[in-house]
Amino acid sequence: MIDKILYAFGAIVAIFGFSSLIGYTSISNIPLLLVLISAFIFISVSVKKRDARLIFSSIFLLAFSFLIFIISPDLKIPLGEYAAIRGSFIISTSTIILGLSVMKSSINMRYGFDERAKEHIAFTLIGIAVGIVLYALGVILFHIFIRGAGAMSIEFLTNFPTDLGSKGGIFPCIVGTFYLVMGAMVISVLLGIPAAIYLVEYARPGKMTRLIDIAVSSLNGVPSIVFGLFGLALFVSIFGISLLSGSIILGLMNLPIIIMTAEEALKGVPQSVREGSLALGATRWQTIRRVVLPAAIPGILTGTILAVGRAAGETAPIMWTAVVFTGGGIPHSILEPVMALPYHLLELIYLLGYKDVEANAWGTAFVLISLVLVVNLIAIIIRDKYKKKMMW
Repeated sequence: MIDKILYAFGAIVAIFGFSSLIGYTSISNIPLLLVLISAFIFISVSVKKRDARLIFSSIFLLAFSFLIFIISPDLKIPLGEYAAIRGSFIISTSTIILGLSVMKSSINMRYGFDERAKEHIAFTLIGIAVGIVLYALGVILFHIFIRGAGAMSIEFLTNFPTDLGSKGGIFPCIVGTFYLVMGAMVISVLLGIPAAIYLVEYARPGKMTRLIDIAVSSLNGVPSIVFGLFGLALFVSIFGISLLSGSIILGLMNLPIIIMTAEEALKGVPQSVREGSLALGATRWQTIRRVVLPAAIPGILTGTILAVGRAAGETAPIMWTAVVFTGGGIPHSILEPVMALPYHLLELIYLLGYKDVEANAWGTAFVLISLVLVVNLIAIIIRDKYKKKMMW
């Protein structure tokens, strides 16, 4: 029972440290008090058990706590002309380390220093990592939804922007973003899935196949601004600043994601399924079209979900190829420029302090995130529907 109490003490100390690190709570001596109580309990238990390693851990906790206690929050350690490490940052991060150390020592006190303790410590660290990721995501979404919900109205969603975005709505931006994402998906899916089918089902393993895989992986690492420059040099000279140019460049940018996820989905279909289809007299193409592809759809949709999120939020590839901030509207042709939510948001941020656009900026961010989440939710529902039909 006492080990669970000490584990809870360590978790509280780590949470205190993390909260002070991100500015939600001020630096307090309460975590140090909990650490000192835990250290003395560890010492008393380790003396009874004659466990030298647990005694060493307790001494480390006491020494580390003393060092944190003597550090002033106002301390500054210069790191150059414009940067410095503050004492508050050192105290907060050290408090997190102390909390994790208390949790580790409580696990060792319960299980000893055997493999079970190592496994429990590993699971704890994994859980902490997952918690930090979920916390960061929750904080981002919470701030966007809370601040953006205030700008939501029928007029904001259905009107055109006026006065450099400080008034009016974002309707053409919503429509333009939807057109760009759908156009990019059409291009990347029509090119990416056939490429994945060829690489998995038809191409023989060899130097050429490896070279193609390396090229696809390298293309995935190209910065989005480089895609924008490429689109400006090639497609804008042919199609002008237009919906078509933006859709093509976004489609090419998403192509590696579609190819790699489709490849993995196709490889995940058991070879016995293909052999059974061929044994029944089906051709290779019939096997791919009627057996392999339906079974691989959940994995392919996963790649599509990732590509949709990336295409909807990209600004650099389209700012020189497809979008305008003012004077745009609903495009009546694929050769007309469009307005898009990410670029509109970027321009509103530039205008902060010059125009009263903060509320509309948060509202635009709210709509952009909501649009991505809704599209992802629809794709996940479709993916799960096909997943239930899988027999392995």
